[in-house]
Amino acid sequence: MNEMASIQQVDELIAECCSSQWRTILEENRDVMRYAKGSYIFREGEAAKRTKIIIKGKAKVFLTYKTGREQIVRLATNGQIVGHRGFGGDQQYSVSCKALVDTTVAHIPLELFQEALMANNLFCYRFMMFFAEELRASEAHLKSFANLDVRQRMAEALIYNLKTFGYSRKRKKVLSHALSRKDFSSMIGATYESVVRVLNDFDRSGVIQIINKDIKILRSRELDRIRKGI
Repeated sequence: MNEMASIQQVDELIAECCSSQWRTILEENRDVMRYAKGSYIFREGEAAKRTKIIIKGKAKVFLTYKTGREQIVRLATNGQIVGHRGFGGDQQYSVSCKALVDTTVAHIPLELFQEALMANNLFCYRFMMFFAEELRASEAHLKSFANLDVRQRMAEALIYNLKTFGYSRKRKKVLSHALSRKDFSSMIGATYESVVRVLNDFDRSGVIQIINKDIKILRSRELDRIRKGI
């Protein structure tokens, strides 16, 4: 799940791979919008008219099944693109995206973004590699989760949470943003009660420390061993 992070810094890709003319065009034609915590950045089924790049904040990307159950497929943060699954086809979002904290997002018209891809070969190539890597990582994630027990899935979710959002700058080894128990549940496909039980078990064994809604990672190597079933 976390292998995609380096290629997802879209602003860096634009600066590195687009001509100065196209960097200026993209900069001048993007709108900046702010989303409050818990609000939708886009919804599944909506027309995909703009590419969205997170300037500052944190978001979750998820599917919603007919039963109403959510399945988180990705987390995103500063510099990363969301909404790219609306490319091609009927140009509708196939997933939804919500702000986990107050989040600022740059919107670039989809047609203009596609023109930039066609006009800048290296940008198009690197972006294509991002799509390929995301598909590979998603498939690997689904395959691995099918063979992991709840403890392993919970350990993997914590590692992904850490690698996406990092540690707090002010509090040593505390996640800068710990997903809610409900979001962990929708990420790993387990009940809310199972998530609470496993987190409490990790806390008792000294792998993590639960501090109200925050989580402190005490033994990251042990967490990785649990994930691998060692």
